[in-house]
Amino acid sequence: MKQLRFALLRHGVTAWNTEKRIQGRTDISIRPETADWYRQHRLPAKWANVPWFSSPLSRTRETADALGIRTVATEPAFIEMDWGTWEGEKLSDLRARMGEDLRDNVPLAPAQESA
Repeated sequence: MKQLRFALLRHGVTAWNTEKRIQGRTDISIRPETADWYRQHRLPAKWANVPWFSSPLSRTRETADALGIRTVATEPAFIEMDWGTWEGEKLSDLRARMGEDLRDNVPLAPAQESA
């Protein structure tokens, strides 16, 4: 039986992550200190020669570069969710504006994709 190894690697921290902003498809780079931290680390050797795929957003490529992952294929299907006009917003601000509408279920933002 052939063994299949699979792992998910999330992109590094962006300014919007630290500010708790909804990021989605907005192309925000990782923070310089995040890239520096990743450059001091490496993935285990058994992961060095496996196929890697990323979303087309720069933060995913920057994370791979900082970790020394050189061959990464861009896969458009891996792009983050489109949050429409909510991108750049803080969830706490949306809750303050929308109140109970966000308590049990998150309605779609204007121009947001549906799942």
